Amino acid sequence: MDRAKRRIFLQAGATVGAFLLIGATIFGLTSAWYSNVVQMNALQVRTEHFGFQGSIQVGTNGITASPGDSGVLNMTIRNDGEKAVNIRVDAKKEGNVALQKRIYCYAEQDGEKTYLNSRNGWLYTGIAPNETWNLTENQNEEQVSGKPTIQWQWVYDVEGYYVLGTVKDKTEETTDGGTKIVPEVEVTEYLLPVEYDLDTAVFDNDGQLVSFQRPVSGSDTPETVTREEFLEEMFQAWREDLHYVKSGEGATKHIGNYFLLDVDENGQGVWLYLCDRTAIQEEAATDKTLMEATDPADFKLTLTFMAENSADDF
Repeated sequence: MDRAKRRIFLQAGATVGAFLLIGATIFGLTSAWYSNVVQMNALQVRTEHFGFQGSIQVGTNGITASPGDSGVLNMTIRNDGEKAVNIRVDAKKEGNVALQKRIYCYAEQDGEKTYLNSRNGWLYTGIAPNETWNLTENQNEEQVSGKPTIQWQWVYDVEGYYVLGTVKDKTEETTDGGTKIVPEVEVTEYLLPVEYDLDTAVFDNDGQLVSFQRPVSGSDTPETVTREEFLEEMFQAWREDLHYVKSGEGATKHIGNYFLLDVDENGQGVWLYLCDRTAIQEEAATDKTLMEATDPADFKLTLTFMAENSADDF
């Protein structure tokens, strides 16, 4: 019932929605686009020059969005140089933490999403001299091959995320009036979301995910994915040699619901956070607050383009 009410609320709220204003200015190679929720304005544009001769233009049309929405960031890349080039696109998020958890950029090819962040980018290869690539929502099948668009996504439910973080010591009070030092993960960047079908999810008495169901191609019967199976999938999705171990020797270390994924000896690196039922409910309440807000939230998403000479011979 709560989920049904929330869907109705969001559908109604979408008419007011959250306004993503996208603006860009192109000088040489690097540009930026900025998305803001509810009456937000572009803040600034960073530009640098890497020797690239050409231009990158990013669409400036406004977007009205709400949780669960996604769309294409229209771009045009023009190579005016004498050599073929490759261009890498990275993304950086700043400002409102709630929106950093929810809004992501990605490129999708063959059904696989590559999320753009400080650890991953998308590489457009072999842009020939005097060639123009129109990366827009109106691409045809011939254009799409090797040239996926950059898309934005606002997750419908915050169910978890991969983060860059560092272990810090926090002082907590004990029941007898004393204090104790406990570790916590201090997040510096939200890299990509965790997503599954919440409508089919089962939680235990402690609010931890037990399982959920997922459609199977060519079958009317969905498969049941357990918590352990899902964690293993997410570990290997980040790096194929990583594995989740529930217990025993070599068990995966965790701090609360943060699982150590790709971390150095100082506790700094990539962590996987899987929301429990309470956290999901709290995030749903935050969605409602964002949708009803009259004051703009401070959020900025910057796309950075870097070029290199291509090995392709044109």
